[in-house]
Amino acid sequence: MTGVDRSHVRLRVALAAALAVSLAPFAAPAPAAAATDLLPDLKMSEPYNLKIERSRGGRTRLRFGTIVWNVGDGPLEVRADGREGRVMHDVVQWISTRGGGGHAHSPPGATAFYSGDGHAHWHIESFVVISLFPTPQDPPVTDADTASAGGPTFRQRGLRKIGFCLTDLVRAPASLRPPGSARRIQYAVGGCGTLRDTRLRMGISVGYGDDYKPFFNHQWLDITGLPAGTYRLCATVNSNAMWREKGDNHANNSYWLDLELDAERRRLRAVDAGEADCEAPPRIVFGAGG
Repeated sequence: MTGVDRSHVRLRVALAAALAVSLAPFAAPAPAAAATDLLPDLKMSEPYNLKIERSRGGRTRLRFGTIVWNVGDGPLEVRADGREGRVMHDVVQWISTRGGGGHAHSPPGATAFYSGDGHAHWHIESFVVISLFPTPQDPPVTDADTASAGGPTFRQRGLRKIGFCLTDLVRAPASLRPPGSARRIQYAVGGCGTLRDTRLRMGISVGYGDDYKPFFNHQWLDITGLPAGTYRLCATVNSNAMWREKGDNHANNSYWLDLELDAERRRLRAVDAGEADCEAPPRIVFGAGG
């Protein structure tokens, strides 16, 4: 090959390389690694400090405290706006992602409401469901049984759906705190807002719990006229799977207590307990009173 020929080849190679470089910015970028969602894992604690009391109106109530722990990889963060009166209709779960950032999950039907029930702040609707029903080994009590005695009636599923303001009220014990737990409070009570607020940001950090104490409003069931016997008290968080959880794990969302109850004599005794799904099977449930 002559010197001219070799020069011609080198020129063609150089032009090809230059063309490749000039087109590089317009080439499709390599796909980025998918972001990993850091999801909460909600764990229902055993209802605590149970007692039977008489209300000022003469009703008999079973009081209890509840704690919802977050033992997942990320916080349960809820944001709300779109206020109409005392309700916010635009409610989303903000899901953090590994490496920073995040995205919104919109649970259908989720709402926040303002309650002047002594808490005077905003709540997430139906965050915890409390049920009371005859223990599975006992024959169910029917409407006819209670109606003939002049007592309250029983009905299917659900007894009290409690709205929660989500906040870091108590740090989880060391045995429950997963790696990456928050070292300090991230969601203070102030996030629950006031009557003037039009948007909210509330939540439960990893390694923290939202503690609703027995003396809080709505932390009771009306058991007026309940026949003496053994009943199962079931507490469930996220019962309708509205909020996304790590691995879709709902096995730890419920805690039940079997109680020997005598409402008339105001006596109770826990005889068994367990962490298991106590909401899924259809049950005969004691109806809520006023």
